[in-house]
Amino acid sequence: MTSINVVEPFRINLEIIDITSIYTDKKSIDDKGVGLNSFQNQLKIKEWDNGEWIVVVHKVYLIKAFLFDENNQKITLTNNIEISNQIDMKYFDVLHKNQIGSEVIVKIKNG
Repeated sequence: MTSINVVEPFRINLEIIDITSIYTDKKSIDDKGVGLNSFQNQLKIKEWDNGEWIVVVHKVYLIKAFLFDENNQKITLTNNIEISNQIDMKYFDVLHKNQIGSEVIVKIKNG
C-alpha cells in the first residue's frame, strides 16, 4: 500500500538577486528547469542578496520562491506542483518562468 502526504506551505519566502552580469541571452536558460536544473543552478548562484529588494531599471533579476511548513522546514519543490504568481507587466518584463512557477527571471522596465 502506498501512502501520500500532502503538505501545504505555511510560509513563502521570495528572494531576489541581480543576474545582469551573468545572464547572457534567452537561449542560455532551460525554462523547464526544476530541482538540480533550476535557474539558480544553471546560473551557478550560490548566495542570495540578503533579501534586498532594491531594483534598477534595465537590470535582470532572478526571483525565487522558497516554501516552508509550520515547523520551518523547507519544502522540496518538484515538477508535480505549481506556484501561481502575478507580475505587474508595467514594471517587469518576464524573460523566463520555470515549469512550476517557483523561479522567474525578469528585466526591470522604465515604468
